[in-house]
Parts: sequence; C-alpha cells; structure tokens
Amino acid sequence: MAAQRSLAERLANVLRVGGDQILFDVVYEAVCPGMLAWGQAESLKVRADGLLNEAGRLRVEAILGLVGEGMTPPEIAEVFGVSYQRVQQILAGARDEGYENSDTGAGPRAPAQPARRR
Repeated sequence: MAAQRSLAERLANVLRVGGDQILFDVVYEAVCPGMLAWGQAESLKVRADGLLNEAGRLRVEAILGLVGEGMTPPEIAEVFGVSYQRVQQILAGARDEGYENSDTGAGPRAPAQPARRR
C-alpha cells in the first residue's frame, strides 16, 4: 500500500495534479505465464478428479439399486444403454470397493460385515 501511495505522489508531481486525483490498478504479471497456466490446470484437474469419482459412485449406486430390485445385468445394460460387459465391470469394481446390495439401497458396507452373495 505504501508503494502505491508513493507512486501516486510521484505521478501527481509529474502531472501537476493533486495526489488524491491519481487512481490506478496494480496488475501483476507472472515472470513465467506458464506457471499461472500450470496452476490453473492443476486446480481444474483436482476438480475433475472429484467429479469423476462422484460420477463413478453414482453409477455404482444406480446399478446396485436396480440389482436390488431384481434386475439382471443384461437388463440393466439395456436400461442405461451400455454393454453388459460394462455393467459387469462396474459390479466387479463395486465388490472390490466393498459395496453391498440391499433392499434399501446401495452403499459402502461397514468393515465388519462380510459381503452377501446372491
């Protein structure tokens, strides 16, 4: 702030106007503009990773919800417009992550409970 005041006073002297009439914005340019772009890219990547994880969780819950209603993987694949193999991959990943199907919904099971087989 003191540097801005000092600069305003010097400009006022050169321009022969009152110091309170000098208004300016300070713009900082990075020495290496690539550093700013890199930081923005990293921030976007973190946000994207979070969104992808959330999308995956929602896919698992949707599929397990339909399994809980008695639908088969081929039927679920048809409903969502994906291949049967993709539904099987998602179900296998859900088992690996500890998801368990129940009549009330799907979600991570408690660590002490073993997964039920159907």
